[in-house]
Amino acid sequence: MPEPAPWRIDANRLALPTLRLQLDGVIEQANAAAAKLFGRQADELRATPLERLLSAGGRVLYHTQLMPTLRADGQANGLTLMVRDGAGAEQPVVAHASLE
Repeated sequence: MPEPAPWRIDANRLALPTLRLQLDGVIEQANAAAAKLFGRQADELRATPLERLLSAGGRVLYHTQLMPTLRADGQANGLTLMVRDGAGAEQPVVAHASLE
């Protein structure tokens, strides 16, 4: 995978987990808060499909709500997805996505 473009902001200063994804859902970059949530180093998350980090219900919403809305409108905001943290427990996250 080629090196991604730099963040437009210093995402590592954000307290909220932040991921940058390719349109196919593969993680390009993750900030320190996301790495902590998933119990991995940020570079270990790179090239991981987001789907692998979602719960079963989170995958359903990802495929039926988030991605179709993102493709149709260029953005999707305020959708709560359930992810599996580093310990395997389900955690809610609020997803905001836009095409750039």
